[in-house]
Amino acid sequence: MTLAGSLSCLPPRFDAHAYPDERAESAAYLELAETLAEAGVDLLVLEMMQETRHAPLACAAARAVGLPWWLGVSCRLGAGADLVGFDFPLVPLATCLDVLLPLEPAAVAVMHSPVTAVVPALTTIRTRWGGPLGAYPEVGDGRHSTVGPGELAAEAREWLAAGARIVGGCCGTTPEHVGTLGRACSGEPKT
Repeated sequence: MTLAGSLSCLPPRFDAHAYPDERAESAAYLELAETLAEAGVDLLVLEMMQETRHAPLACAAARAVGLPWWLGVSCRLGAGADLVGFDFPLVPLATCLDVLLPLEPAAVAVMHSPVTAVVPALTTIRTRWGGPLGAYPEVGDGRHSTVGPGELAAEAREWLAAGARIVGGCCGTTPEHVGTLGRACSGEPKT
């Protein structure tokens, strides 16, 4: 069994003005990564990476502890169908990737992103990076699913065709989603 620890670089209280100075922020990410490593996790998963100022600090901290780490980028389709940060519509996904991929994640996943953004994001990532890909988008608002289990499984087949090898779901995902997704990805018959 692999134990994973997660880091996110969303602003404190979701207030972009509440970030500490860069040195303190870097030290906090490193302390969290070291604490998780000392607790015995085998893998660090960095989620909601979607901009170019704070995300690199979190990624650098994960890299510094020497554990494998996965990069989870969050994006959506912005104006003109361009991929942009989920919460940062002025940051193109491509720009974010160009800053974060040199930090050498073990895998890159499109996460907490609308289902419609997954295949375009996987395609964008693949043009810049040759390692393992994943997808676990949001399928609801945390209380209600807007994408059904069968629809998620059908989408996952598209992600697999686009190169993803790690699949799942984020907000709104239920045990039924996971079971249906597992059966679809393993080739088991639907029940």
